[in-house]
Amino acid sequence: MKISAMLVIPALLIGGMAQAETLADAMQQCSKEENSLKRLVCYDRLNKNLRQFENSPLPQSSQQRQTAASDSVGEQPATPSTQMQEFGLPEKSEVISEDKILVSVANKRRNARGKWVLEFTNGQMWEQTDSQDYYFPEGQIYIEKGFLGAFFLGSEESKRRMRVKRIQ
Repeated sequence: MKISAMLVIPALLIGGMAQAETLADAMQQCSKEENSLKRLVCYDRLNKNLRQFENSPLPQSSQQRQTAASDSVGEQPATPSTQMQEFGLPEKSEVISEDKILVSVANKRRNARGKWVLEFTNGQMWEQTDSQDYYFPEGQIYIEKGFLGAFFLGSEESKRRMRVKRIQ
């Protein structure tokens, strides 16, 4: 009698999960199970069934298909030159993928407060925001993103770097 009950109960659970319309319903049925081991087995079965559909595309409604088609026609992928031109400007809704750019200094001068104002060969202008003095080696320097929207200017030859912001 016990053996037949042990065979019938899992069959009922599996049948109940098969009749469940959504994942939420199936999870609710698993959560109602009193025995922790059976509850774990139920969740494991759900997970196994979900992994079958992990890489398959989700079905789209007709409205989603129409908006996706209209969006794909008007958009063009960002080119590296536009990414370089937008580096350091205030964030838009799109995220710029570059974390570091290499530039060459075309002109450097100090402003009224004694901080560096740098113009690069790509047309960008950056201004020093911290108060430390910095030596500019010949050749290329880099500007990289830091935390909380900060940008740092440095060179491969030196371990020092200064904090900068883009002004143009």
